[in-house]
Amino acid sequence: MIRHPAENSSSLQQDVSRLWTHLVDLGALQCRLFAVEFRRSSASLQKAVLLTITGGVLLMAAVPLLLAAGALQLSASAELPLAASLAIVAVIAMVLMSVAMIAGYRIARRSAKALISPVRDLELNLRSLAGEPASTVRTSASSSDPYPNGAE
Repeated sequence: MIRHPAENSSSLQQDVSRLWTHLVDLGALQCRLFAVEFRRSSASLQKAVLLTITGGVLLMAAVPLLLAAGALQLSASAELPLAASLAIVAVIAMVLMSVAMIAGYRIARRSAKALISPVRDLELNLRSLAGEPASTVRTSASSSDPYPNGAE
């Protein structure tokens, strides 16, 4: 059965229209997915920053008390001069604060990496929707990490 050319054209227009509708729906869903992942990742980053700042403030508030108490105890028990006791206790306090700051930095860094992933996925999906050839669209597995080994 041979169809009239006008019927073929109408069918083709409907197919293209449906395809376009599906592409627009897919783009809208990708944007919603990006928004959800972005909120989740940014909430994790906010928690890490808040915990780091809170820990830093508490450590800074406790340092004078710890230094004084530790130095007095060391001076009394080891019969050291007060100045030497203060120096020893200060070094120990600086080491402990450094460990806490490094831990907070690493947590924040991990959260920042999680924040980059949804952006990269959205970019890849939008590029594929735009019809870029497969050779120019990177995949998540083959894309290079912007922070290899945790270094910038």
